[in-house]
Amino acid sequence: MTNQNQNQSGSILVTIAQNIVTAINGLSQSLLTANKPSSPVFVAGSGISLTAQAATISNVNANSSPIAASGMFRINAVLEVTTAGSGGTLQVAVSWTDDAGVHTNVSLGSAVNLNALSSESFSFVERLLSGTNISFSVTLTAPTGNPQFAFYAKLESLG
Repeated sequence: MTNQNQNQSGSILVTIAQNIVTAINGLSQSLLTANKPSSPVFVAGSGISLTAQAATISNVNANSSPIAASGMFRINAVLEVTTAGSGGTLQVAVSWTDDAGVHTNVSLGSAVNLNALSSESFSFVERLLSGTNISFSVTLTAPTGNPQFAFYAKLESLG
């Protein structure tokens, strides 16, 4: 084999190797893009943002209008003791409708003590039916020492 043939063979091999690397890189990017989770879609008009609360909150809807189409939703809530008292507790409950029927005042987590600053978050996934409102209550029990709290909630559509 002459030097010219060897150079041509070497050039061909380099070109093939470069094409293989380009194909692998393109495939890797395609796989990464295809497997990338979608961003959450917050339900329009959903959300509760209540601060400086010193009394029980009863049946506040997290969505301003009923769910338009049945599907999977993540229900998120945060409860913060923003001014500690000397005693008492807070308990969060939620109500919704799914295929199993109406769920009323289902307690989320344990009662939160009001004698120290704290924050608790709650998140769960449910299949909600169209026409459903997500309703929250925060029950204040035996507060002493003028505690205050904040409550936030938001709905995400998962499709």
